[in-house]
Amino acid sequence: MAKNPKDEKMDALYDLFLEDLLELVKSGKVKASDRAVIRHFLRDHDMASKRPKPSTLEALVDSLPHFGDDPHSGD
Repeated sequence: MAKNPKDEKMDALYDLFLEDLLELVKSGKVKASDRAVIRHFLRDHDMASKRPKPSTLEALVDSLPHFGDDPHSGD
């Protein structure tokens, strides 16, 4: 069944908006207002609940460099 023209336009607009948000995040130039838009977009599409938030401690540990993980380094 073919989509009606209005649905096709909405799908195209959705795709373009999503691509713009992704490029903005990749650029690293996200402002607080941008974060609010992204957060709202994710909530509207039930994406906020798809991935559990890491605990603050886990996030901190994951951001630290890993030293001595290579068993072949001779340490």
